Amino acid sequence: MRPHQPAASPRVPLLAARNLILTTFETSPKAYLLVLVLRSLLGRRSAVVALRAHMLAARSGVRSLPGRLALRLLGRIESILPMTLVRFETAGGGRGFVPIQDPEFWDLTPADFGTAETPLARRMREFAAGRSVVLLIGHLDPSKGLSFLRDIFCGDPRLLETTVPAICGKILPEGSAAVEALRDCGAFVESRYLDHAELMSLYRAADAAWCCYPPERDQSSGILGRAVQFGVAPILRRGSVLDAKTADVPNAIRLDYGDAAAAREALRAKPAKVARPGPRGEELEALRSLLFAHFRLAGR
Repeated sequence: MRPHQPAASPRVPLLAARNLILTTFETSPKAYLLVLVLRSLLGRRSAVVALRAHMLAARSGVRSLPGRLALRLLGRIESILPMTLVRFETAGGGRGFVPIQDPEFWDLTPADFGTAETPLARRMREFAAGRSVVLLIGHLDPSKGLSFLRDIFCGDPRLLETTVPAICGKILPEGSAAVEALRDCGAFVESRYLDHAELMSLYRAADAAWCCYPPERDQSSGILGRAVQFGVAPILRRGSVLDAKTADVPNAIRLDYGDAAAAREALRAKPAKVARPGPRGEELEALRSLLFAHFRLAGR
């Protein structure tokens, strides 16, 4: 009988890789920081993307101190390239962090835009029956503004005469009560994981995309980026990071979070779709040049 061999640590290939890019630093900051520091000691270069570093840097108090110290450390080690989707400057916390454009604002290809209508998108279109569709998509929990969406549509059934919410994606348990209330009010609901073709076809079929998140979720959003690429009207919280990111988006709908009556008025009219932006090769080239320079690769 062969002796039991313990499973290899998932950190080993991360340490051994010649060059490494880690995304979503906040998902496991302690493990990521350990890997990045160990790689630095081994003389290997790394890059890391942070989604909410600006929020962590702005906090105070003992509980957030380790996170704030981690941000400062990341910005001071020469072999680590820390990147952020939201520019921030607070008490030195943003030192060394390079702001980049969220890749989900420019990553789609002609094949994505040409995705055929899927059965799910067809059912959503037929359910809407000519009404405007407000699409809420992805992993769905209270941080996506479900309670505000519920208050808007369940507070006055007359809105459903012109506009219907479509909730599509994996509904997490803590968001199920709000979603069930919306279903009872007349929303279209599809609760499951969606494949890429379904996601693309839903964006094509929608009139607006819900990106109106509460203040505690003040970060960049791939849903917003995809909506902008498809020319769909993004619905945003006024004063949020997403609001600032869409200053040049002509069909953006800005709401005061919590004001359901004003939101209903804003959503009664059919949202305008705009022409898709042209190729965004400059963002790809800028990110490529940044990474090539950091990793000291040829081809810049």
